[in-house]
Amino acid sequence: MANFVEKDVQALESISKESIITAEHAGNVGVILNRYFNEHERNQTFQKVEKLISQRFSDIIVHFDLDNGTQFASAFYLFCYTLTNIETGYTRVQNSIYTHIAIPFQSWVKDKGTMVEALMSAVPEGDDYVFICRRAAVNGAYAPGKSVYTYAEALLARGESVWIIALWSSDEKFIELKKRYNKLRISVLFTSSLEVNLISIIEILKLAEPKVILTETEFELPSILGILNSKIPMIYLAQGFHNLPWYDLIGINDNLDPAHTGRSKKDFFDLPVWVARDILAPEVDLNAINQTKIELGIDKNDFIIGTFARMEKFTEPFLNFICRCLDTEKSLKVILAGPNDTQLVEEKLKQFSNEGRAIVLPFVDVNIVGHCIDLGIDTFPLHSGYSVLELMAKNIPVLAKKDKFLGSLISDRLPDALKATEDDLIALITDLANNPKLLDTFKLKTNEFMILHDKSEKFLKVLDDSIKRVQQNLRSDKFSHSELHNGL
Repeated sequence: MANFVEKDVQALESISKESIITAEHAGNVGVILNRYFNEHERNQTFQKVEKLISQRFSDIIVHFDLDNGTQFASAFYLFCYTLTNIETGYTRVQNSIYTHIAIPFQSWVKDKGTMVEALMSAVPEGDDYVFICRRAAVNGAYAPGKSVYTYAEALLARGESVWIIALWSSDEKFIELKKRYNKLRISVLFTSSLEVNLISIIEILKLAEPKVILTETEFELPSILGILNSKIPMIYLAQGFHNLPWYDLIGINDNLDPAHTGRSKKDFFDLPVWVARDILAPEVDLNAINQTKIELGIDKNDFIIGTFARMEKFTEPFLNFICRCLDTEKSLKVILAGPNDTQLVEEKLKQFSNEGRAIVLPFVDVNIVGHCIDLGIDTFPLHSGYSVLELMAKNIPVLAKKDKFLGSLISDRLPDALKATEDDLIALITDLANNPKLLDTFKLKTNEFMILHDKSEKFLKVLDDSIKRVQQNLRSDKFSHSELHNGL
């Protein structure tokens, strides 16, 4: 496995040094990206070549047609974003992605997609709130689907008409929402080419007569509309990455980088983040939880700490901290679970795994395995988002390091569970492991925190204000063009 990874890293390095990028080079990069996300499980060895190859993106993208190029750009952006190192962080890396990937992609789309711009001009404006999302699904690890459900429910509860267009799939929870609200419509596209799906979406938009188009998708099909649509307000509800030159406004739940470059700061607004609690903590079968505990070797006297995140968030500093916890408090066991390459985690926790005190798992159902732990630990310095709220919604306290990387995520953390140093975190973990009454107090506070975490009213106000802002900007642009055309 390691040899195959190194071979692909070397191939990307070689291509990045070519004076002229050919169509064959571009195709090879696409194949390697596919292996990175699949066979290589996002192996972080690729970090050493990411900067080199990203600087050649503009030379690579020109060899693709609109369909394949859009898919390639989406994969390339995610390749760069998921290779973020702890020194750069998820905020700082956005500057280079904006410059080397987003801007060249936007120019490339404008050259390729003139037909879409003409078709979009025929979409009438109206009162519907239209979401375009990858999946209308809340099950599994797809966090943006949970957000779309929550945002849509807030609008529907206010009496608004909502139309959700899912690019890939929908699940039963969205169907249940549709049964509860007769002003909700859901369309799921058939698997087809980008051009066919674009035409399908434009036909749906003609029927919907949207007031605004909302999306949680950075690149892919919605980005084409964001780049070429100049008529209907289009707002991006960022789920992490936010520094994009397209979309009229961008809602963010994180701080902009202090050295932010790229999109003008005036085009961002604070996006209230919350998820409906019935989505984060659905009813579960207690027998399934008990059976899972047996399979994992968890005894009723064990005190389990745990974290659920992508493996690349289990950085060396975080793993060193977990080892210190296990060394300090011998009663502890730990569960670390998530998709992608487990090599670093398994190496760092090998001693404790051999002792039966560390359990490393792939992607799991947090609604089952989450109930197997007593205390959650937030990753650092690459902090986690929805996975923390998923545990807290189950009344499981989650401790977090209050460092400079936590940023606006601090609003999603129980104040009592925040500690500035690793020593203070370990001391609190030890106290909670040995004091059941203290743990019960933290569980009660976590429950109270989550009850007050609903931000639907704040979201609706922020969204209303943002739509008005875009509408005014669009009207101003049209007036300016009219003046220019009439020679005023």
